[in-house]
This record gives sequence, C-alpha cells and structure tokens, in this order.
Amino acid sequence: MMKILEFILKRGGQVEVTAIPAPPEDPVSINNCFEKIFEHEVDNTKGVYKVVKLSHDEEDWATWNFMQWLLRNK
Repeated sequence: MMKILEFILKRGGQVEVTAIPAPPEDPVSINNCFEKIFEHEVDNTKGVYKVVKLSHDEEDWATWNFMQWLLRNK
C-alpha cells in the first residue's frame, strides 16, 4: 500500500486514507476460511485489473507501467 501511496504523491495527487471496515464474521470451518480468502484475493485482483485497463484507456503510461510491477508480484 505504501508503494501505491508514494506513487500517487510523487505524481502530485492527493491521498485520503479512510477507516478500514471491520472484518467479516469468523469462518465456520477451515474450508470456509479458504473460501473467504479466495474471494478477497479475487476482489483485489479485479480491482488491480480495473486500474490497469483504465490507465491504458486514458493513455496514462506512467500508471500503466507502475501497475505492471504489481501484476508481476501478484
């Protein structure tokens, strides 16, 4: 997260960090725990791809290039 915040600030953007919502209820089983983790990772990946696509569509090559680092380390 710090790498992303730093990127935004270096490009002259402003960052607003809001409260993180409470975690969902505790898993009821090991299988349920892994399902919740998987869902969380799928949501994160979709968000990353959304930013990559938007940066490409907007021809924001600095952001597109920065996001490649995140994709390689995902």
